[in-house]
Amino acid sequence: MRPLRCPWTSTLFNSSGASYPLTNFTTTLKNNPKIGDDGTLRFTFGGLLRISGSAIGTFRGSIPITVDYK
Repeated sequence: MRPLRCPWTSTLFNSSGASYPLTNFTTTLKNNPKIGDDGTLRFTFGGLLRISGSAIGTFRGSIPITVDYK
């Protein structure tokens, strides 16, 4: 499997259109990750949520994670 790619940034929005950027993604994956015999690869990822202003509510967004197989 080739390296997993996480985005450098994503934007989260609430139902009113307010937004906050999510940046500096990291992952627990090591070099050359392998899919297990059960067909899964488990890992975590996170990022830095930059909050400014006073927007409230539930924020949602898409975070594309891409894996290329050899």
